[in-house]
Amino acid sequence: EEAVAGLRVGPTARALAVQLLRPTAVPGWVRAAMPLARLLSAGLLPDAVRAAYRVRWDGRTARRFDRTLAVLLPVYRALPTAVRTLPSRVILRRFRAAHRPTEPRH
Repeated sequence: EEAVAGLRVGPTARALAVQLLRPTAVPGWVRAAMPLARLLSAGLLPDAVRAAYRVRWDGRTARRFDRTLAVLLPVYRALPTAVRTLPSRVILRRFRAAHRPTEPRH
């Protein structure tokens, strides 16, 4: 709560959030998933942070978020751990491969 109270969201952070949550140079399937990503991202934020980012949040949106979680959470919990962790494992593997130290040449 202390960290959230001290958080300041300025124009740069807002612009970055727009770039992340409304990407343009991405495959169509990513664009299709973004409304859900925006809803979940906004819904998981504390009210003060959501307000600082100037996210519109009303009763209708909150109910849609609640209904979405009611559907997604049981599905997510039913997935095997290997499936749930696959995206993060793939991303981590790619990151490690891209940042692997190179062997010095003799």
